[in-house]
Amino acid sequence: MFVAATPRSQGRLAIAQAMGCRGVDTEELQDWQGPRISTVLDAAGTAASVRAALRVVDRGGTVALPGVASPIGEVGIDVYTELARKNVRLQGVWVSDAAHLHRAVGLVLSKRYNLEMLVTHRFPLSQANEALQSVASREAVKAVLVPE
Repeated sequence: MFVAATPRSQGRLAIAQAMGCRGVDTEELQDWQGPRISTVLDAAGTAASVRAALRVVDRGGTVALPGVASPIGEVGIDVYTELARKNVRLQGVWVSDAAHLHRAVGLVLSKRYNLEMLVTHRFPLSQANEALQSVASREAVKAVLVPE
């Protein structure tokens, strides 16, 4: 599995690499010569990352966009070249239902992946604002509030 990261996301990239992913600098995706990827999950949610995902996905592959959590404006893609000719499935991801939560909890409980690595910071409940700021500034990947 490949994970693309910007210089701002190096902490997140280190965790992904520790979980077995190959790290790729987003600049490399501009002229990607590596293997085509069957499934791309774009967690960045920017116009540039969507274009990059469509560029590296294999014929018949899927690009899912869980990172597009707020409007990003026009993306500017060549629908014929990037979607139709490659027979690519572009899947938006917005809101989930109880079945998704149930599957996610099951995955966490299975301990198949060391998801504890994602929790990089813990804060007492009284420091909730600091916890939110650490996530917003990307100092923390995931912050947990601990009851005092």
